[in-house]
Amino acid sequence: MNDWIWTIGLLLQCLLIGVLVGRGVARILPLFTGLIGFYVARSLFLFTTFGHLSGATYSLSYQTLSLIDSVFQILVAWELFCGGRRNPVVPSLRKSAANAISPTLAAFCALLMGSATIAWAVSKAVSATLNSPLDRGVLLSCLLILAVAAFRFLKPCSLRGPTPRRILEGFAVFGAVDFGAQIGRTIAAQRRDSTLFSFWSHLSAFVYLAVLVFWIVVLLFRAVNNSATVILEKRKAPA
Repeated sequence: MNDWIWTIGLLLQCLLIGVLVGRGVARILPLFTGLIGFYVARSLFLFTTFGHLSGATYSLSYQTLSLIDSVFQILVAWELFCGGRRNPVVPSLRKSAANAISPTLAAFCALLMGSATIAWAVSKAVSATLNSPLDRGVLLSCLLILAVAAFRFLKPCSLRGPTPRRILEGFAVFGAVDFGAQIGRTIAAQRRDSTLFSFWSHLSAFVYLAVLVFWIVVLLFRAVNNSATVILEKRKAPA
């Protein structure tokens, strides 16, 4: 089953990248597009190098890629918090230092610090062992995207168009499930319960596949709606 999940996930991610680029969404959400591309490259690298690298080298590569993933997800959370590229990811150098420290940046930093604090507290509460590690980076990413979603859904006007909102919705659903799966797998490993561990692992994987399908369908539906709108406007225009 794991091979099927890996193959379907890889195909869906490649398809999503094609849709993002083809529909022009990559220009609005370049970091999100880059994250999906990173997932494809990471998946292929880990798959092709498995068994060809020493255990220590492969483990170091996996940990390094996981760290990059966590940093990438924080950047994507910032991008979605800003609502897309129209609200610049990096303040322009022409702006003064006072303007660079904007209320938006301050709010995001507050959410980041709050998420980091909760992730640390959870990792302490769920005592992890060497046999059942609890990834604090994953916990931080999940909590941050949930905090960003909650903050932005309270201010829907701040999201520029339906696309960033739908992307954020998918991330929030997966973040909530993956947060629970991290804790569930840790507890299952401590209890040496392989069935429970497999359940949480597969649940997280299946939800991610469902979110990929959701994103693809939403983007394709958006493109169909835009095309229909253009056709109707052309028909209404005077000859």
